[in-house]
Amino acid sequence: MLLNDLTIENFRSFEKYKLDKLARVNLLVGDNNCGKTSVLEALRLLVARDKIGTILHMLELREDFDHVSVGTGTPETYEVRFDGSSLFHQGMIAESFDDFRTIKLSANAKKKLQMVVQVQQSSNQPTAEMVTRSSPGSEEERGESITMHARGLLARPWERWPIEWKSMNNDVRGAYFLSAFNRSTEQLAAMWEKVIEDKRESHVLSALQVINEAYLGVIFSPRTETLRDIHIDIGSERISMSLLGNGIELMLRAGIALASSKSSFLLIDEIDTGLHYSRLADMWKMVITAAKNLDVQVFATTHSLDCIRGLSEAVRNDESFTEEVAVFRIDRRTDHAIRFGGEELEIIVENEIEVR
Repeated sequence: MLLNDLTIENFRSFEKYKLDKLARVNLLVGDNNCGKTSVLEALRLLVARDKIGTILHMLELREDFDHVSVGTGTPETYEVRFDGSSLFHQGMIAESFDDFRTIKLSANAKKKLQMVVQVQQSSNQPTAEMVTRSSPGSEEERGESITMHARGLLARPWERWPIEWKSMNNDVRGAYFLSAFNRSTEQLAAMWEKVIEDKRESHVLSALQVINEAYLGVIFSPRTETLRDIHIDIGSERISMSLLGNGIELMLRAGIALASSKSSFLLIDEIDTGLHYSRLADMWKMVITAAKNLDVQVFATTHSLDCIRGLSEAVRNDESFTEEVAVFRIDRRTDHAIRFGGEELEIIVENEIEVR
């Protein structure tokens, strides 16, 4: 199910913001601190549904807190203590116990889905509750509100209890968030096992061959803990990933993430990190082809005009990609993103129109 439009309210730097006519593959561009990563985070919250651990992981990636207190209940009823004020527009939770702030993320598709993260202060104890609502005709209970089985307590000081991500199931199944700061090798190994089980190794190999066509495959050690435990097969030998550059690591993670995101979403922050400009058209060809074959909707960010040129070249080489891609210029000083369709990319590049 592809999202068609996205509306963000009261989240991070956005009071209200909208992206219209989303494509299968969407590239977000714009100046530093314009909100590109915040859009990815909003999408991640939207598809997370009942995973309050996703909020905690987002805060941890931004170093918005040091520790949380995890209750001793079951995974369905655990209690978490954290400070989530940075999620909200202007970063403040109202001090009055009678007031509250709401993050509203809504996406229109064939079946409308809306998620609300509500923070409310009452009885001298601020609480955060995640709620999803679906419109009549959806797969849920035809319009009834669904309250998630988790509640966060916004309070200071934090009790010094280390985060236990595994027990909290922080990552959303089938909606992978890929960034330079989200690089768990153990998680990558777990995803690789699922790729093998589903027989989707070819998508990972296509990603590796963006860097070097001589790459024949990837081998994970039985107990993969670091990049040293992952090897690339080049026929005559196998080279440890720890000896290779950032580009091949990104392509490995992107390939595995795509193969693991069938019929769901892939969010990639700075998609061109570590890649030479000459490889960007091939990278986009790989991403678009896999997204189409696996029914994945991709959202990515970049600062690079070369990355846009690579996307334009990929579309020029395969006209069937034209309707599959869109570039959105994010600017939080406005209330909506400016959209450039696949048919406009070559004009942008030829005239060096600044869309970053």
